Amino acid sequence: MLADKDVEYVQSFVGTLGVGALTAASAGSNYAQVQATLYDKRAFTDRLPWARKASRFRDRSSTSMAAQFTKQIDHIPGASIKVSAASSFGFGSDIQLSFTSDNRALLLSTAEVIRDRLAKGEIKGVINPDISSKEGKPELQVQPNRQALADQGKTVADLGKAVQTLYQGNNDTKMRVNGREYPIRVMMDLTDRNDPNILSEVPIAFVRGTPLFIPSVATILPAPGIDKITRRQRSEEIQVTADLLPGYANGSVMAQINSWLAQSKIVPAGVTYKPLGQADAQARESGYLFAALGLGFLLVYMLLASLYDNLLYPFIIQIAQPQAMVGALLALVIMDKSLNLVGFIGIISLIGLVGKNAILLVDYTNTLRDRGRSRHDALVEAGPIRLRPIMMTTLALILGMLPVALALGRGSEFRETIGITIIGGISLSTILTLVVIPCSYTIFDDFSNNLNKIKTKVMDVLMGRPPADSHPAEVFTYPAGADEPPVAKT
Repeated sequence: MLADKDVEYVQSFVGTLGVGALTAASAGSNYAQVQATLYDKRAFTDRLPWARKASRFRDRSSTSMAAQFTKQIDHIPGASIKVSAASSFGFGSDIQLSFTSDNRALLLSTAEVIRDRLAKGEIKGVINPDISSKEGKPELQVQPNRQALADQGKTVADLGKAVQTLYQGNNDTKMRVNGREYPIRVMMDLTDRNDPNILSEVPIAFVRGTPLFIPSVATILPAPGIDKITRRQRSEEIQVTADLLPGYANGSVMAQINSWLAQSKIVPAGVTYKPLGQADAQARESGYLFAALGLGFLLVYMLLASLYDNLLYPFIIQIAQPQAMVGALLALVIMDKSLNLVGFIGIISLIGLVGKNAILLVDYTNTLRDRGRSRHDALVEAGPIRLRPIMMTTLALILGMLPVALALGRGSEFRETIGITIIGGISLSTILTLVVIPCSYTIFDDFSNNLNKIKTKVMDVLMGRPPADSHPAEVFTYPAGADEPPVAKT
Protein backbone atom coordinates (compact mmCIF):
# COMPACT_ATOMS: atom_id res chain seq x y z
CA MET A 1 0.00 0.00 0.00
CA LEU A 2 2.84 2.39 0.74
CA ALA A 3 3.89 2.12 -2.89
CA ASP A 4 0.65 3.84 -3.91
CA LYS A 5 1.15 7.56 -4.48
CA ASP A 6 -2.14 8.48 -2.78
CA VAL A 7 -1.37 6.68 0.52
CA GLU A 8 0.16 8.92 3.18
CA TYR A 9 0.99 6.32 5.85
CA VAL A 10 -0.03 2.83 6.94
CA GLN A 11 -0.77 1.36 10.39
CA SER A 12 -0.73 -2.37 11.12
CA PHE A 13 -2.51 -4.16 13.99
CA VAL A 14 -1.71 -7.80 14.74
CA GLY A 15 -3.97 -9.84 17.02
CA THR A 16 -7.15 -7.81 16.53
CA LEU A 17 -9.61 -7.07 13.77
CA GLY A 18 -12.18 -4.28 13.95
CA VAL A 19 -15.25 -5.37 12.01
CA GLY A 20 -17.20 -2.12 12.23
CA ALA A 21 -17.74 1.09 14.15
CA LEU A 22 -20.78 -0.30 15.98
CA THR A 23 -19.63 -3.89 16.53
CA ALA A 24 -17.04 -5.52 18.73
CA ALA A 25 -13.60 -6.39 17.42
CA SER A 26 -12.30 -9.92 16.94
CA ALA A 27 -9.18 -10.85 18.90
CA GLY A 28 -6.72 -13.64 18.28
CA SER A 29 -3.30 -14.42 16.90
CA ASN A 30 -4.87 -15.32 13.54
CA TYR A 31 -6.22 -11.78 12.96
CA ALA A 32 -4.51 -8.71 11.57
CA GLN A 33 -5.61 -5.34 10.25
CA VAL A 34 -3.93 -2.75 8.05
CA GLN A 35 -5.25 0.83 7.91
CA ALA A 36 -4.12 3.11 5.10
CA THR A 37 -4.52 6.86 5.62
CA LEU A 38 -4.93 8.71 2.32
CA TYR A 39 -3.88 12.20 1.36
CA ASP A 40 -6.56 14.89 1.30
CA LYS A 41 -8.72 14.80 -1.79
CA ARG A 42 -8.12 17.70 -4.13
CA ALA A 43 -10.96 20.20 -4.06
CA PHE A 44 -11.86 22.88 -6.58
CA THR A 45 -10.44 25.60 -4.36
CA ASP A 46 -7.09 23.80 -4.23
CA ARG A 47 -6.66 24.45 -7.95
CA LEU A 48 -6.83 28.22 -7.50
CA PRO A 49 -3.54 30.18 -7.53
CA TRP A 50 -4.03 31.59 -4.03
CA ALA A 51 -5.07 28.25 -2.48
CA ARG A 52 -3.11 26.56 0.30
CA LYS A 53 -0.19 24.63 -1.08
CA ALA A 54 0.10 21.11 0.28
CA SER A 55 2.74 18.51 -0.38
CA ARG A 56 0.35 16.19 -2.18
CA PHE A 57 -3.34 15.74 -2.99
CA ARG A 58 -5.24 12.80 -4.39
CA ASP A 59 -7.79 12.84 -7.19
CA ARG A 60 -9.23 9.32 -6.77
CA SER A 61 -12.07 8.51 -4.40
CA SER A 62 -11.61 6.17 -1.46
CA THR A 63 -14.07 3.64 -2.93
CA SER A 64 -12.16 3.39 -6.21
CA MET A 65 -8.90 2.91 -4.33
CA ALA A 66 -10.48 0.16 -2.21
CA ALA A 67 -11.57 -1.59 -5.41
CA GLN A 68 -8.03 -1.33 -6.77
CA PHE A 69 -6.48 -2.76 -3.59
CA THR A 70 -9.00 -5.62 -3.69
CA LYS A 71 -7.77 -6.62 -7.14
CA GLN A 72 -4.13 -6.40 -6.07
CA ILE A 73 -4.14 -8.36 -2.80
CA ASP A 74 -7.33 -10.41 -2.84
CA HIS A 75 -5.69 -13.63 -4.09
CA ILE A 76 -3.27 -14.63 -1.33
CA PRO A 77 -3.35 -18.39 -0.60
CA GLY A 78 -4.42 -19.31 2.91
CA ALA A 79 -5.66 -15.83 3.84
CA SER A 80 -9.12 -14.31 3.89
CA ILE A 81 -8.77 -10.62 3.00
CA LYS A 82 -11.39 -7.90 3.13
CA VAL A 83 -10.76 -4.41 1.73
CA SER A 84 -13.24 -1.61 2.41
CA ALA A 85 -13.37 2.18 2.57
CA ALA A 86 -14.33 4.01 5.74
CA SER A 87 -17.96 5.16 5.84
CA SER A 88 -18.63 8.91 5.88
CA PHE A 89 -21.59 8.46 8.23
CA GLY A 90 -19.79 6.21 10.73
CA PHE A 91 -22.20 3.29 10.31
CA GLY A 92 -19.45 0.77 9.59
CA SER A 93 -20.04 -1.68 6.74
CA ASP A 94 -22.61 -0.79 4.09
CA ILE A 95 -24.62 -3.97 4.74
CA GLN A 96 -25.14 -5.16 8.33
CA LEU A 97 -27.50 -8.04 9.08
CA SER A 98 -28.12 -9.06 12.68
CA PHE A 99 -29.16 -12.64 13.52
CA THR A 100 -30.05 -13.60 17.09
CA SER A 101 -30.96 -16.97 18.60
CA ASP A 102 -30.61 -19.05 21.74
CA ASN A 103 -29.21 -21.97 19.70
CA ARG A 104 -25.56 -21.19 19.05
CA ALA A 105 -24.95 -23.96 16.52
CA LEU A 106 -28.04 -23.06 14.49
CA LEU A 107 -27.15 -19.37 14.62
CA LEU A 108 -23.59 -19.93 13.41
CA SER A 109 -24.64 -22.27 10.59
CA THR A 110 -27.31 -19.79 9.41
CA ALA A 111 -24.82 -16.91 9.31
CA GLU A 112 -22.28 -19.01 7.43
CA VAL A 113 -24.86 -20.08 4.81
CA ILE A 114 -25.91 -16.46 4.18
CA ARG A 115 -22.28 -15.34 3.99
CA ASP A 116 -21.40 -18.05 1.48
CA ARG A 117 -24.42 -17.36 -0.73
CA LEU A 118 -23.69 -13.63 -0.75
CA ALA A 119 -20.09 -14.44 -1.70
CA LYS A 120 -21.38 -16.37 -4.72
CA GLY A 121 -23.02 -13.18 -6.04
CA GLU A 122 -26.69 -13.96 -5.48
CA ILE A 123 -27.22 -10.24 -4.72
CA LYS A 124 -25.60 -7.97 -7.29
CA GLY A 125 -23.30 -5.27 -5.98
CA VAL A 126 -22.52 -7.01 -2.66
CA ILE A 127 -18.84 -7.78 -2.01
CA ASN A 128 -16.68 -8.83 0.94
CA PRO A 129 -19.34 -10.73 2.93
CA ASP A 130 -18.17 -11.70 6.41
CA ILE A 131 -19.54 -12.74 9.80
CA SER A 132 -18.73 -11.18 13.16
CA SER A 133 -18.18 -14.47 15.04
CA LYS A 134 -16.02 -17.15 13.49
CA GLU A 135 -14.69 -20.52 14.48
CA GLY A 136 -11.74 -20.10 16.80
CA LYS A 137 -8.94 -22.43 17.78
CA PRO A 138 -9.63 -26.16 18.40
CA GLU A 139 -10.71 -26.85 21.97
CA LEU A 140 -12.04 -29.59 24.23
CA GLN A 141 -15.62 -29.07 25.30
CA VAL A 142 -16.85 -30.78 28.47
CA GLN A 143 -20.62 -31.31 28.29
CA PRO A 144 -21.90 -32.31 31.75
CA ASN A 145 -24.38 -35.10 32.45
CA ARG A 146 -26.57 -33.58 35.13
CA GLN A 147 -28.16 -36.86 36.15
CA ALA A 148 -24.78 -38.56 36.67
CA LEU A 149 -23.48 -35.58 38.63
CA ALA A 150 -26.54 -35.62 40.88
CA ASP A 151 -26.03 -39.33 41.56
CA GLN A 152 -22.49 -38.58 42.74
CA GLY A 153 -23.60 -35.61 44.81
CA LYS A 154 -21.91 -33.06 42.57
CA THR A 155 -23.13 -30.07 40.55
CA VAL A 156 -22.18 -28.50 37.25
CA ALA A 157 -20.41 -25.74 39.20
CA ASP A 158 -18.23 -28.33 40.96
CA LEU A 159 -17.27 -29.84 37.62
CA GLY A 160 -16.47 -26.44 36.12
CA LYS A 161 -14.37 -25.40 39.12
CA ALA A 162 -12.38 -28.64 38.98
CA VAL A 163 -11.60 -28.25 35.28
CA GLN A 164 -10.70 -24.60 35.85
CA THR A 165 -8.24 -25.61 38.58
CA LEU A 166 -6.58 -28.15 36.30
CA TYR A 167 -5.95 -25.75 33.42
CA GLN A 168 -6.17 -22.21 34.82
CA GLY A 169 -5.04 -22.92 38.35
CA ASN A 170 -6.15 -22.03 41.86
CA ASN A 171 -4.35 -19.55 44.10
CA ASP A 172 -6.36 -19.93 47.31
CA THR A 173 -3.24 -21.24 49.09
CA LYS A 174 -0.92 -18.56 50.50
CA MET A 175 2.64 -18.75 51.74
CA ARG A 176 3.84 -16.35 54.42
CA VAL A 177 7.53 -15.48 54.75
CA ASN A 178 8.75 -12.82 57.19
CA GLY A 179 5.35 -11.19 57.34
CA ARG A 180 4.87 -11.14 53.55
CA GLU A 181 2.20 -13.22 51.83
CA TYR A 182 2.72 -14.89 48.46
CA PRO A 183 -0.05 -16.64 46.47
CA ILE A 184 0.58 -20.21 45.36
CA ARG A 185 -1.06 -21.27 42.11
CA VAL A 186 -1.87 -24.97 41.92
CA MET A 187 -2.39 -26.35 38.40
CA MET A 188 -1.28 -29.09 36.05
CA ASP A 189 2.15 -29.02 34.46
CA LEU A 190 2.47 -27.47 31.01
CA THR A 191 3.21 -30.88 29.48
CA ASP A 192 0.03 -32.34 30.96
CA ARG A 193 -2.04 -29.34 29.86
CA ASN A 194 -0.90 -29.84 26.27
CA ASP A 195 -1.94 -33.52 26.35
CA PRO A 196 -5.62 -33.79 25.24
CA ASN A 197 -5.93 -37.29 26.77
CA ILE A 198 -4.95 -36.26 30.29
CA LEU A 199 -8.38 -34.69 30.89
CA SER A 200 -10.02 -38.11 31.06
CA GLU A 201 -7.29 -39.60 33.29
CA VAL A 202 -7.06 -37.06 36.10
CA PRO A 203 -9.66 -37.38 38.90
CA ILE A 204 -11.64 -34.24 39.67
CA ALA A 205 -12.89 -35.39 43.08
CA PHE A 206 -13.08 -38.35 45.45
CA VAL A 207 -16.47 -39.75 46.43
CA ARG A 208 -16.33 -42.09 49.42
CA GLY A 209 -12.68 -42.72 48.70
CA THR A 210 -13.26 -43.53 45.05
CA PRO A 211 -11.79 -41.19 42.40
CA LEU A 212 -14.32 -39.50 40.16
CA PHE A 213 -13.22 -39.06 36.54
CA ILE A 214 -14.76 -36.70 34.02
CA PRO A 215 -15.91 -39.37 31.49
CA SER A 216 -18.21 -40.85 34.16
CA VAL A 217 -20.14 -37.57 34.64
CA ALA A 218 -19.59 -35.70 31.36
CA THR A 219 -18.78 -36.07 27.68
CA ILE A 220 -15.51 -34.72 26.26
CA LEU A 221 -15.79 -33.51 22.66
CA PRO A 222 -13.02 -31.96 20.55
CA ALA A 223 -14.62 -29.06 18.67
CA PRO A 224 -13.63 -25.55 17.59
CA GLY A 225 -15.23 -22.72 19.54
CA ILE A 226 -16.23 -19.27 18.31
CA ASP A 227 -13.84 -16.40 18.88
CA LYS A 228 -16.34 -14.22 20.76
CA ILE A 229 -19.93 -14.10 21.95
CA THR A 230 -22.03 -10.95 21.57
CA ARG A 231 -25.58 -10.53 22.77
CA ARG A 232 -28.57 -8.40 21.81
CA GLN A 233 -31.50 -8.34 24.21
CA ARG A 234 -30.03 -11.32 26.12
CA SER A 235 -29.84 -13.51 22.99
CA GLU A 236 -26.64 -14.47 21.22
CA GLU A 237 -26.01 -12.42 18.09
CA ILE A 238 -23.94 -12.92 14.95
CA GLN A 239 -23.74 -10.19 12.31
CA VAL A 240 -23.26 -10.70 8.59
CA THR A 241 -21.52 -7.67 7.07
CA ALA A 242 -20.71 -6.75 3.48
CA ASP A 243 -19.69 -3.82 1.31
CA LEU A 244 -21.20 -2.40 -1.87
CA LEU A 245 -19.67 -1.72 -5.23
CA PRO A 246 -19.74 1.90 -6.46
CA GLY A 247 -23.07 2.78 -8.06
CA TYR A 248 -25.24 0.61 -5.79
CA ALA A 249 -27.49 2.33 -3.23
CA ASN A 250 -27.83 0.94 0.28
CA GLY A 251 -31.61 1.23 0.35
CA SER A 252 -32.27 -0.63 -2.90
CA VAL A 253 -29.78 -3.42 -2.10
CA MET A 254 -31.24 -3.90 1.39
CA ALA A 255 -34.71 -4.20 -0.15
CA GLN A 256 -33.38 -6.95 -2.44
CA ILE A 257 -31.75 -8.74 0.52
CA ASN A 258 -34.95 -8.59 2.58
CA SER A 259 -36.97 -10.02 -0.31
CA TRP A 260 -34.28 -12.66 -0.97
CA LEU A 261 -34.23 -13.82 2.66
CA ALA A 262 -38.04 -14.01 2.76
CA GLN A 263 -38.41 -15.94 -0.50
CA SER A 264 -35.51 -18.36 -0.12
CA LYS A 265 -36.41 -19.34 3.47
CA ILE A 266 -32.76 -19.21 4.52
CA VAL A 267 -33.49 -17.98 8.05
CA PRO A 268 -34.92 -20.97 9.96
CA ALA A 269 -37.35 -20.92 12.84
CA GLY A 270 -35.62 -19.95 16.05
CA VAL A 271 -33.39 -17.33 14.40
CA THR A 272 -34.45 -13.69 14.37
CA TYR A 273 -33.27 -11.32 11.63
CA LYS A 274 -32.90 -7.54 11.83
CA PRO A 275 -31.05 -5.08 9.53
CA LEU A 276 -28.56 -2.75 11.22
CA GLY A 277 -26.27 0.10 10.21
CA GLN A 278 -27.39 2.66 7.65
CA ALA A 279 -30.52 0.66 6.75
CA ASP A 280 -31.63 0.60 10.39
CA ALA A 281 -30.98 4.34 10.75
CA GLN A 282 -32.98 5.08 7.60
CA ALA A 283 -35.84 2.89 8.82
CA ARG A 284 -35.91 4.65 12.18
CA GLU A 285 -35.60 8.15 10.77
CA SER A 286 -37.81 7.78 7.68
CA GLY A 287 -41.00 8.07 9.73
CA TYR A 288 -39.88 11.35 11.25
CA LEU A 289 -38.72 12.66 7.86
CA PHE A 290 -42.03 11.89 6.16
CA ALA A 291 -43.85 13.44 9.12
CA ALA A 292 -41.73 16.59 8.70
CA LEU A 293 -42.53 16.55 4.97
CA GLY A 294 -46.27 16.31 5.59
CA LEU A 295 -46.13 18.95 8.31
CA GLY A 296 -44.32 21.26 5.91
CA PHE A 297 -47.11 20.89 3.34
CA LEU A 298 -49.73 21.60 5.98
CA LEU A 299 -48.01 24.65 7.49
CA VAL A 300 -47.38 26.22 4.08
CA TYR A 301 -51.02 25.67 3.12
CA MET A 302 -52.27 27.21 6.39
CA LEU A 303 -50.04 30.25 5.94
CA LEU A 304 -51.09 30.85 2.33
CA ALA A 305 -54.75 30.31 3.11
CA SER A 306 -54.62 32.94 5.84
CA LEU A 307 -52.74 35.42 3.64
CA TYR A 308 -55.02 35.04 0.58
CA ASP A 309 -58.20 34.56 2.65
CA ASN A 310 -59.08 31.76 0.25
CA LEU A 311 -58.97 27.97 0.58
CA LEU A 312 -58.29 27.24 -3.11
CA TYR A 313 -55.53 29.71 -4.02
CA PRO A 314 -52.90 27.90 -1.84
CA PHE A 315 -53.33 24.78 -4.01
CA ILE A 316 -52.29 26.83 -7.05
CA ILE A 317 -49.01 27.71 -5.39
CA GLN A 318 -48.41 24.28 -3.88
CA ILE A 319 -48.58 22.63 -7.31
CA ALA A 320 -44.96 23.79 -7.65
CA GLN A 321 -43.89 21.51 -4.78
CA PRO A 322 -44.39 18.16 -6.58
CA GLN A 323 -42.58 19.63 -9.58
CA ALA A 324 -39.62 20.45 -7.34
CA MET A 325 -39.50 16.91 -5.94
CA VAL A 326 -39.41 15.49 -9.47
CA GLY A 327 -36.58 17.87 -10.31
CA ALA A 328 -34.65 16.86 -7.18
CA LEU A 329 -34.88 13.15 -8.03
CA LEU A 330 -33.91 13.79 -11.66
CA ALA A 331 -30.85 15.74 -10.49
CA LEU A 332 -29.78 12.80 -8.31
CA VAL A 333 -30.18 10.43 -11.25
CA ILE A 334 -28.18 12.69 -13.56
CA MET A 335 -25.38 13.10 -11.01
CA ASP A 336 -25.46 9.35 -10.23
CA LYS A 337 -26.06 9.91 -6.51
CA SER A 338 -28.31 7.98 -4.16
CA LEU A 339 -30.98 9.61 -2.01
CA ASN A 340 -29.84 9.60 1.62
CA LEU A 341 -30.89 11.35 4.81
CA VAL A 342 -29.08 14.57 3.85
CA GLY A 343 -30.75 14.65 0.44
CA PHE A 344 -34.17 14.09 2.03
CA ILE A 345 -33.57 17.17 4.19
CA GLY A 346 -33.01 19.09 0.95
CA ILE A 347 -36.39 17.88 -0.37
CA ILE A 348 -38.06 19.09 2.82
CA SER A 349 -36.39 22.48 2.34
CA LEU A 350 -37.83 22.71 -1.18
CA ILE A 351 -41.36 22.86 0.24
CA GLY A 352 -40.79 26.41 1.38
CA LEU A 353 -38.30 27.48 -1.30
CA VAL A 354 -40.19 26.69 -4.51
CA GLY A 355 -43.37 28.51 -3.52
CA LYS A 356 -41.85 31.96 -4.01
CA ASN A 357 -42.09 31.81 -7.85
CA ALA A 358 -45.78 30.92 -7.81
CA ILE A 359 -46.46 33.50 -5.10
CA LEU A 360 -44.92 36.25 -7.23
CA LEU A 361 -46.99 35.25 -10.25
CA VAL A 362 -50.32 34.68 -8.48
CA ASP A 363 -50.05 37.79 -6.31
CA TYR A 364 -49.39 40.10 -9.27
CA THR A 365 -52.20 38.42 -11.25
CA ASN A 366 -54.64 39.19 -8.45
CA THR A 367 -53.36 42.78 -8.34
CA LEU A 368 -54.00 43.24 -12.05
CA ARG A 369 -57.50 41.78 -11.75
CA ASP A 370 -58.24 44.23 -8.93
CA ARG A 371 -57.26 46.99 -11.36
CA GLY A 372 -59.93 45.86 -13.82
CA ARG A 373 -58.03 43.47 -16.08
CA SER A 374 -59.72 40.28 -17.18
CA ARG A 375 -58.35 37.00 -15.96
CA HIS A 376 -56.75 36.13 -19.29
CA ASP A 377 -55.15 39.55 -19.74
CA ALA A 378 -53.89 39.54 -16.13
CA LEU A 379 -52.19 36.17 -16.55
CA VAL A 380 -50.64 37.13 -19.89
CA GLU A 381 -49.30 40.40 -18.45
CA ALA A 382 -48.11 38.99 -15.11
CA GLY A 383 -45.80 36.36 -16.67
CA PRO A 384 -43.33 38.67 -18.49
CA ILE A 385 -43.37 41.28 -15.73
CA ARG A 386 -42.64 38.80 -12.91
CA LEU A 387 -40.09 36.84 -14.95
CA ARG A 388 -37.24 39.10 -13.89
CA PRO A 389 -37.64 38.80 -10.08
CA ILE A 390 -38.30 35.07 -10.47
CA MET A 391 -35.03 34.57 -12.37
CA MET A 392 -33.11 36.82 -9.95
CA THR A 393 -34.17 34.86 -6.87
CA THR A 394 -33.72 31.49 -8.59
CA LEU A 395 -30.21 32.26 -9.85
CA ALA A 396 -29.21 33.61 -6.44
CA LEU A 397 -30.35 30.39 -4.77
CA ILE A 398 -28.67 28.15 -7.38
CA LEU A 399 -25.36 30.01 -7.17
CA GLY A 400 -25.49 29.92 -3.39
CA MET A 401 -25.97 26.12 -3.33
CA LEU A 402 -23.48 25.41 -6.11
CA PRO A 403 -20.41 25.06 -3.81
CA VAL A 404 -22.30 22.50 -1.71
CA ALA A 405 -23.47 20.54 -4.76
CA LEU A 406 -19.96 20.45 -6.23
CA ALA A 407 -18.46 19.34 -2.88
CA LEU A 408 -15.74 21.96 -3.11
CA GLY A 409 -14.58 21.72 0.49
CA ARG A 410 -12.73 18.75 1.99
CA GLY A 411 -14.96 16.14 3.52
CA SER A 412 -18.03 17.66 1.87
CA GLU A 413 -18.97 14.60 -0.21
CA PHE A 414 -21.48 13.40 2.39
CA ARG A 415 -23.54 16.63 2.22
CA GLU A 416 -23.41 17.28 -1.52
CA THR A 417 -26.79 15.60 -2.05
CA ILE A 418 -28.60 18.45 -0.27
CA GLY A 419 -27.15 20.91 -2.79
CA ILE A 420 -27.99 18.66 -5.74
CA THR A 421 -31.61 18.19 -4.65
CA ILE A 422 -32.19 21.90 -4.02
CA ILE A 423 -30.64 22.98 -7.33
CA GLY A 424 -32.50 20.33 -9.32
CA GLY A 425 -35.82 21.03 -7.62
CA ILE A 426 -35.68 24.81 -7.90
CA SER A 427 -34.52 24.66 -11.56
CA LEU A 428 -37.32 22.41 -12.81
CA SER A 429 -39.91 24.21 -10.72
CA THR A 430 -38.88 27.59 -12.16
CA ILE A 431 -39.09 26.29 -15.73
CA LEU A 432 -42.54 24.79 -15.23
CA THR A 433 -43.95 27.60 -13.08
CA LEU A 434 -44.52 29.98 -16.01
CA VAL A 435 -46.50 27.25 -17.83
CA VAL A 436 -48.25 25.23 -15.15
CA ILE A 437 -49.23 27.99 -12.71
CA PRO A 438 -51.30 30.05 -15.23
CA CYS A 439 -53.15 26.88 -16.29
CA SER A 440 -53.79 25.79 -12.73
CA TYR A 441 -54.85 29.34 -11.83
CA THR A 442 -57.51 29.23 -14.56
CA ILE A 443 -58.77 25.80 -13.48
CA PHE A 444 -58.98 26.64 -9.78
CA ASP A 445 -60.53 30.05 -10.48
CA ASP A 446 -63.31 28.41 -12.54
CA PHE A 447 -63.75 25.84 -9.81
CA SER A 448 -63.99 28.61 -7.22
CA ASN A 449 -66.61 30.49 -9.29
CA ASN A 450 -68.69 27.33 -9.70
CA LEU A 451 -68.52 26.69 -5.97
CA ASN A 452 -69.71 30.23 -5.29
CA LYS A 453 -72.66 29.77 -7.66
CA ILE A 454 -73.63 26.50 -6.00
CA LYS A 455 -73.26 28.12 -2.60
CA THR A 456 -75.49 31.04 -3.66
CA LYS A 457 -78.21 28.71 -4.97
CA VAL A 458 -78.14 26.62 -1.81
CA MET A 459 -78.42 29.73 0.36
CA ASP A 460 -81.34 31.03 -1.76
CA VAL A 461 -83.21 27.77 -1.24
CA LEU A 462 -82.50 27.70 2.49
CA MET A 463 -83.49 31.36 2.94
CA GLY A 464 -86.61 31.08 0.72
CA ARG A 465 -85.43 33.67 -1.77
CA PRO A 466 -86.28 33.27 -5.45
CA PRO A 467 -83.36 32.23 -7.62
CA ALA A 468 -81.50 34.99 -9.39
CA ASP A 469 -82.49 33.68 -12.82
CA SER A 470 -86.25 33.45 -12.02
CA HIS A 471 -87.04 37.16 -12.73
CA PRO A 472 -89.14 37.77 -15.95
CA ALA A 473 -87.16 38.83 -18.96
CA GLU A 474 -87.32 42.40 -20.23
CA VAL A 475 -88.99 42.96 -23.62
CA PHE A 476 -87.85 45.92 -25.71
CA THR A 477 -90.32 47.63 -28.11
CA TYR A 478 -89.93 50.53 -30.48
CA PRO A 479 -92.62 53.25 -30.67
CA ALA A 480 -94.36 53.23 -34.03
CA GLY A 481 -92.94 55.65 -36.58
CA ALA A 482 -90.13 56.99 -34.38
CA ASP A 483 -86.35 56.40 -34.34
CA GLU A 484 -85.92 56.46 -30.62
CA PRO A 485 -84.12 54.17 -28.21
CA PRO A 486 -86.10 51.09 -27.22
CA VAL A 487 -88.42 51.32 -24.28
CA ALA A 488 -88.16 48.49 -21.80
CA LYS A 489 -91.39 46.87 -20.63
CA THR A 490 -91.63 44.30 -17.90
